[in-house]
Amino acid sequence: MAFKKNQLGSVDLSGVENKYHWYPVVTLFNHEEAFARNFKEAVTGTSLESLVNEVYVPTKLSKEMVTLKDGTKKERIHHKLGAYSNYVFVRCILTESLWNRLRTTSGVAVILSTGGIPSPIADKEIKKIKEQQKPEGFSKTELKKMAEEYKEKYIITELGEDSIMDEMKNVDEKIDYAIENGKIICTPDKTVCQKLLEKLSFKKELFGFSAEENCESVWNLFKHNTAFAFDNGKIHLVSKETYKEGKFILNEFDFVEVAE
Repeated sequence: MAFKKNQLGSVDLSGVENKYHWYPVVTLFNHEEAFARNFKEAVTGTSLESLVNEVYVPTKLSKEMVTLKDGTKKERIHHKLGAYSNYVFVRCILTESLWNRLRTTSGVAVILSTGGIPSPIADKEIKKIKEQQKPEGFSKTELKKMAEEYKEKYIITELGEDSIMDEMKNVDEKIDYAIENGKIICTPDKTVCQKLLEKLSFKKELFGFSAEENCESVWNLFKHNTAFAFDNGKIHLVSKETYKEGKFILNEFDFVEVAE
């Protein structure tokens, strides 16, 4: 997608969806963190706060052990933006008021657009960037602490489960979300159960066993309460009645291919 620099004036937002989307912001040199901090401070506690979900600074952290001249070893942490230097991504519902706050926040240089209108970046593209920029060389305990610090620093308004699901455009995103977050997927009818089994069959290498189960035998165990749990690299067949939270329901519409 070709972007052009916007002049940070008033824009026509009439064609912008009233949904959470990622928008790319270019900051002044070395002002990525400053912009993120200034923007969060500017919207927190105001009517704009609920319009902003996350501010993402794509800094890659890597840790290595280096040997000093005296022979002692020391941990060294590198911070690298690489191709994303001067970029910050804001996930928000873009309104006139929020646009004005974005363009006037200290540290901003330009907001990327097409045809003079702010253009969102697809969730899957941000996911790719986050995968490229994920930390390396850290222990599980360190990664968990970093995730908590990230949430405190960059998450402004947490989205509820329903909002998260509404934002997902296809069933693969929903399945990936369930796998990554330890959720269960409920299949309220036999047709949906079969379609999900077919989708899971492509992930058999990830989970170490074939999910190409016979739908008839699977369905007969729990019928309308049939659900699938994902935990520690395993797929478990469960009854949705045993889970009060952390579950969502698929229907046939989820499996319909939607053109983007």
